[in-house]
Formats: sequence, structure tokens, C-alpha cells
Amino acid sequence: MAGYTQRLKIVLLGDDGVGKTSFMQRYARREFLTHYEPSLQAKLYSMYIQFNEGLIIFDIWDIPPRIPCDNLIRDSDGAILMFDNMNPSTYESIPRYYSTMLPIFDCEDRLPIPVVMCGNRCENTNRRVNPQTVTFHREKGLQYYDFSVRCLYNFHKPLLFLARRLLSDPYMDYQSYPDVGGALERERSG
Repeated sequence: MAGYTQRLKIVLLGDDGVGKTSFMQRYARREFLTHYEPSLQAKLYSMYIQFNEGLIIFDIWDIPPRIPCDNLIRDSDGAILMFDNMNPSTYESIPRYYSTMLPIFDCEDRLPIPVVMCGNRCENTNRRVNPQTVTFHREKGLQYYDFSVRCLYNFHKPLLFLARRLLSDPYMDYQSYPDVGGALERERSG
């Protein structure tokens, strides 16, 4: 399989302010946004990432809440559900995003696509969503990562998990980690 090119469509869902756009900006511009402006429409980010087996193009749709997105979800290969460890209500919204996808895929309980759940801002020592209260992923058989867009903790794991699962290759790995900037390098405020 060496040398192939594969294109994967991923949807990124979560409440406003959980770090979805910041996650994409790290890949697209290698910078961390310190100023939050809510996204008003779905936005496509295409990430070209070289793995040891070949090139994978992730077409990732950053979908804001309250935006009709059935058509974007319907033909997606995978999903990332993100919440903010500093805001418990964003974790409480995760089952709603998951449930929203079920009728789109015409299923009742489990989605037929791989889903990664990410709890952002895990570096904060005063986090309000404790690891022992994060259980939804176990109930639905989802992959979960404590995650930090700012500090890059587990930053590359969601896309690696999706690539491995979607291409049925548990040994797939990055040829080299994509350059997403340093932990606090190149911050900008707007």
C-alpha cells in the first residue's frame, strides 16, 4: 500500500468556543488563536498529511452549532466531537451531537463511522470536567483523548486514530508530525 493517496471527509462538531476552529488553525496556519470569534458557517479545511504508507488528505468540515449540516454529515467518513474541559455544559452537549448524526446514517444507537471525542484544554489544573466523569465514549464505543490545542498535548492523535481506523491499518503512523507551530509559538489575537 506504500505511496497511495487517500482523501477522507471528517466532520468536526461541538459547542461554540470549545476549540474546533483553533484546532484547524493550528494545522492550516501553525498558530494558536487567543481571541475567540464564533464561526457563522461551516468551513472546510484540507489537511495534507504524509503518513509512512502514503498521503492522506483530510477534508475537515468545522461545523458551528445550529447550522444545518445533514448533507455534510451524510457522506462523511468520520467525526470528531469536541468539548471544553473548563465548561461542563459543552460535555453535556456531546450526546446531542452524536444523536443528531444517528438518523442521518439511518441507525438507532451506534454510528457506522469512526468517531473521536476530544476534551480540549486538559492542561488547565482547574478543569471542571474531571476524567472520571467523561463516560459517554465508553457507552458508545468511541475513542477519547484528553487534548490541548494550546499545548499540543495529544494534538495529533485524533487524525491518526481516524486514519488507522478508516484505512484498516493499526500500524499506520505519521512519516513526521505535521508542523503546527510550538506550544505557545506564533499566537495572535485576531
